[in-house]
Formats: sequence, structure tokens, C-alpha cells
Amino acid sequence: MRVLLTGADGMLASNLILAWDRKFDLYLTGNRKNSVHSGSKYLKFDLKNKNYDYLLNWSKPDIIVHCAAITQVDYCENNQTEASKVNSLSCHKLTQRNDYTKRIIYISTDAVFNGAEKFPCESSLTTPINFYGKTKLNGEVLISDSGIPFTIIRTTILGVNRFYPSKTLVEWIYSSLKNKASIKLFGDTYFTPISSLKLAEEIEHVILYKINGLLHISGTTSISKYQFGCKFAKYFHLDQNLIQKSLLKHANFNAPRSLNQSLSVAHYQKSTGRPLHAIEGTMEDFSSLLAE
Repeated sequence: MRVLLTGADGMLASNLILAWDRKFDLYLTGNRKNSVHSGSKYLKFDLKNKNYDYLLNWSKPDIIVHCAAITQVDYCENNQTEASKVNSLSCHKLTQRNDYTKRIIYISTDAVFNGAEKFPCESSLTTPINFYGKTKLNGEVLISDSGIPFTIIRTTILGVNRFYPSKTLVEWIYSSLKNKASIKLFGDTYFTPISSLKLAEEIEHVILYKINGLLHISGTTSISKYQFGCKFAKYFHLDQNLIQKSLLKHANFNAPRSLNQSLSVAHYQKSTGRPLHAIEGTMEDFSSLLAE
């Protein structure tokens, strides 16, 4: 099975590549000039390009797993044309004039909600409050209307980039506390994080068992960023006194953020019979990832 994986140099894709290297015939695309994946099955490709014919004719994918996105919320707010091209219009271009692909899997986000409902489900009203959320919701619509069988996965991913040094939330907390540096984490924002390792397992299950439609795949524990940091410090025997509680409502961001990023995963768990991790299981995943 030929799988085209976009965003190959990103955090989630790094986990998918390592998990799937011997399971699927992987074709990778990203925007790094000197990618560690450079070779016969890696294509440097800018998703802002007008035409995707070369990418699709090169990879001839049976399945597209569309991970690539501009996820920096303030950057999207300040660069709306670019954000729309990468996060939204790419969905249209990947699915139009495409005679190869039998299915597309699109990685979406909790940011399609405004936070008013504590555990929104797949049928809950989507009213994003920042431009990043709007671009991802537009991407969902374009995928849904493409005529190609699809799976849209809304999620809240935490993890590490397994090929490049990066500044993910997990890596930042871990390196800061190991180096005895104090950090601030929001005590008024809640989310249901899933590890990149666990999400990779679930995406593989979705592919193999041909689970289509709109799905929430995240963690089962709603926790504040500050509480998460304290649990993380305790789990890894780091000094949680280095963590200070701050408030999102006092932060000076260009784009608005939701105080509640939690998702309901009841539908996915019930329909597949696959249990998702509470925060304790997520910490175990981080232990595995950070030990590498």
C-alpha cells in the first residue's frame, strides 16, 4: 500500500515514519531544504504551490495522510493568506485531479471549537475563535466535499520530534526542568492530550480497519497545562517547584485562545473498542519517547 505522508519533518510524522517504515510503502514530502529523509522516496514540496500534479504523479498514493500544517496560532493570525494555502487549500489540491488516491486522512485540531462546551463531541457546533482554527475547519469541509473516502481526526498531540531537535511543549518542559530553569504554565487552560506515539498507533488502526468519517482521538483526561507540568515533573523526578502558575487571560497573544481545548473521545472508544490513554498512560509514552 502506497502512503503519501505530508509534513514528513514534523513531530507526528516522525512517529508515523518510524512505526510504518516496514508496514507501508511510504512516500514523504516536506519543506526542509536538507531533510534527513532526502532520497528516492522524499520530495521537497511547498504546499503553497498552485499545482500538485507533480507531487501526486510522483507518489501515486493509495492513501494520503495529511499531517502538514502551520500550527503556530499567532503566525496564522498574522499571515492569513499563507495559513489558508497550507492548512485549507492544500486539502482541495490533494484531492482534485487525483486518479490514484482511494482515501485521505486529515489531521485536524481541537481549535475548531470555541471552548464553551467542556467535552465537545463530533457533532458539536464548530465555531473557531482564531484564524488557525478557521483554516483547519475549512480543511475539514474541503476534505468532506472531495468525493474521496476520508477520515478526519481532531486531536491534541504532545510528543517529541524523533528526527530533529525541536521545541515541543514536552521537550521544552523536560529540558527546562532538567536544567533547573523555572517555567510558567497556564493554570486556566484545559486540554486532553494524547502522545504522538499513541496517536500513531490509532491512525494505523484507522487505516487497516478502514474507519472513515469524523473522529475525535485524544486523551481521556482533561487537565490544565499547569497540572500537566506538575504531573510531568513528578513522573520524571524533576523539581515541580520550578513551575509557576500563570493565566492565559493575562497573556499578550495576537490571536485569541480557548480556555478549554478538551475533546470527548467517547464515540471513538465505543465504536472501535480501543481504549485511549488517561494522563498516566500518556506519561508512560513520554518516558519511552524521551529515553531514545
